[in-house]
Amino acid sequence: LSAYNTEKKGTPLEMSDATLKQLVSTFRFQAPQEISHLWTLSSLNDKDKFEVVKKCVEQLQGVQAILFTDQKRVVEMEKRAKQTAEAFGVASPQFMHRDQTKEQRMKALEAFKEGEVKNGIRQRLLVTNSDYAKLARKIALPYVNLIVHFVIPKTKELYSFQSMCAGRDGHK
Repeated sequence: LSAYNTEKKGTPLEMSDATLKQLVSTFRFQAPQEISHLWTLSSLNDKDKFEVVKKCVEQLQGVQAILFTDQKRVVEMEKRAKQTAEAFGVASPQFMHRDQTKEQRMKALEAFKEGEVKNGIRQRLLVTNSDYAKLARKIALPYVNLIVHFVIPKTKELYSFQSMCAGRDGHK
């Protein structure tokens, strides 16, 4: 704006100080998200991956996580919800995928937002596929402290969309 105003100085297009202040006050400046990216190698089977996740989750006080994986795995994990819940230390993980109706997906999303209180700490887990990464970034999801990529995202942009669901509003 300053460069524009300097360029237009003395012309009818020059902005007054009051106009500049009003324009600047409309901008919302935010601190960058504080995200730590960690990775580990594991075999391709889910059992080994869950063991790695379980070790990471044990380090956190109250997991509030989103797990991104492929469509088939989301459906399989939903069938084995108890195993998924145990790995993350939550009572009832939520699942969101294409095979569900819109109502089922919205119900799962609302249940995820509510979470559950265990030992005085709110916990929640949403297991979904990459189709919902952009949706998760756009909607007002509650505090999330862990993103798990069960499969490697296909693009850098998708990795960013998925990863940036955590660390919002000054949280780590």
